[in-house]
Amino acid sequence: MNKIRSGTAAKILAELDAAKSAFVGRSGLEAWEKETIIRFSAGEDDAYIFTYQRGWQNRLKKLGAKEIMDNGFGAKEFVVDKVWVRMPLPPRKGKKSNDD
Repeated sequence: MNKIRSGTAAKILAELDAAKSAFVGRSGLEAWEKETIIRFSAGEDDAYIFTYQRGWQNRLKKLGAKEIMDNGFGAKEFVVDKVWVRMPLPPRKGKKSNDD
């Protein structure tokens, strides 16, 4: 009887592991849901960057940003000095913007 239970439990655990691996291998999110969030406040010297974008992740690592979180679904969060974050400049007059 123990062998049957052990075999059944092992089979169920193997199936659960396979399902988990298949799910964890995919984020399950649409492209538009894979956002990048940059947050900071006036009271802190640090800025936090949460992103699913591999390009951003690789660039931040290359620049020496400290990775503080990996959600296991492709997103990572980094902490950087707030001076790294700049306000974007408005488009030049006469130059087409991306919205046109």
